[in-house]
Amino acid sequence: MDEKRIKLLFDYVDWDSSNFVDTQDIKNCFRRFGRDLDIRKIEKMIRETDILDGDKKISYKEFEAAIMISKP
Repeated sequence: MDEKRIKLLFDYVDWDSSNFVDTQDIKNCFRRFGRDLDIRKIEKMIRETDILDGDKKISYKEFEAAIMISKP
């Protein structure tokens, strides 16, 4: 996945355009697909991705790193 596509995906998940993905952004993203995730699952996603500063939000750099790690 190239950087342009990663940025588009990040912007899609960043529902409120805050330049961070937080619990509410993830909840809103999954709701758009008809899924209501448990808050504990969302918090786990954030913990596993928030590797740079531990602020309980996912920055673009953290998001990009997670995408690149999961790439085969």
